[in-house]
Amino acid sequence: MTGNDLSKQFEGRVAVVTGGTQGIGEATARLFAARGAAGLVICGRNEANGDRVASDLNELGCPTEFVRADLNVDAEGVAVVERADARFGRLDYLANCAGKTDRGNIWNTTAELWDTTFNINVRTVFFMMQAAAKIMRRDETEGAIVSIASVNAHGGDTHLTAYSASKGALVTMTKNVAAQLIHHRIRVHAINLGWADTPGE
Repeated sequence: MTGNDLSKQFEGRVAVVTGGTQGIGEATARLFAARGAAGLVICGRNEANGDRVASDLNELGCPTEFVRADLNVDAEGVAVVERADARFGRLDYLANCAGKTDRGNIWNTTAELWDTTFNINVRTVFFMMQAAAKIMRRDETEGAIVSIASVNAHGGDTHLTAYSASKGALVTMTKNVAAQLIHHRIRVHAINLGWADTPGE
């Protein structure tokens, strides 16, 4: 890659993108493909969307596999990371783009909403990070893990109490894991996005 040419930015690299069936995750997967990724594994719950995106990216010349996964269950998220290793024999990037944004405030947030929000936005992200980091350390890969956080991590809208708390936890977890993985030359970041016009919103 020279100058401003980004067409080969990810040449030879393999990535996992959660939530890769729509919205920010789909845009991220398409960017990896456009910039030369050697392989992608995307996941989500919507099989039709997943098959559509994977088919598009395969046609563009980027080997892409869709894995249906419910990230409310951390084992299903870990299986997505393991699938990338099994298919491509390596992993360079993990992009945690999936997220649960269901509304709820101090008056009406249920225990179920709280738990599923934290499972998807924090718990499964952690165990996918762990699985990805083990593969990167095994291969001495100078990889990167990036999670989509939110400006709501700083307090948040009053109708997004569980979501805001989960994104605050995600930001803290990112800093903690980054301090550990820097010694293995693995970068860990979170992006505090504002509101995005996605199908989920």
